[in-house]
Amino acid sequence: GDAAAGEADYRTVLTRDDLVLAVARSRAAGRIAVDTETNSTDPMRAKLVGISLSWASRQGVYVPIAHVYLGVPDQLTQGDVQEVLAPLLADPSVAKVGQNLKYDSHILRRHGMPVTGWTLDTMVAAFLLEPDRPTFNMDALAAFYLGHDTIKYASLVGTGARQLTLDQIDIPRVTRYAAEDADVTLRLADVLAPKLREAGVEDVWRTIDGPTLPILERMEATGI
Repeated sequence: GDAAAGEADYRTVLTRDDLVLAVARSRAAGRIAVDTETNSTDPMRAKLVGISLSWASRQGVYVPIAHVYLGVPDQLTQGDVQEVLAPLLADPSVAKVGQNLKYDSHILRRHGMPVTGWTLDTMVAAFLLEPDRPTFNMDALAAFYLGHDTIKYASLVGTGARQLTLDQIDIPRVTRYAAEDADVTLRLADVLAPKLREAGVEDVWRTIDGPTLPILERMEATGI
């Protein structure tokens, strides 16, 4: 069940053992939210800075990979992360949800961890329910559907000429932000999936939007 609001358990994964444990919990849950943190909005060029996973409400982990700042702790190498995490991401029997998952899908594939088993994109689901909504970003959806005020990206990196990229921000702060993203995505999926059924648009997702996402992703990757 839910921990009381504010009691979220978000952890940083810095060792192989902790990653193995996160993967085991994800497998046991049978469904996870996946979110990537990068240094750019361009999915074809962005560098993977870290990955977050959530398998239960108010639970989440952040796996830093490429943070660079003075005093940064030892992070798992991309090779280690790939070895432990790629089989989970590639396993269609573990369902995955994402927010704008086409972006994360590109990033993970480009870094040797292609994802199979996407079952819901919370951004697309929100669009199918209310196409007239002014914005479909996670902050807006979390406020509307969950009554939850998320940590804002700008509060970490700043704005304007002095804006930093996420790999320059200290790992504990990014953990709270990134693990929350995955947790909120999972909670949104729990709210939106039944609404899709009630609204009679679940079939649109299942037969059109869902299946076309990997095709669109492949087309974009090829440069079409």
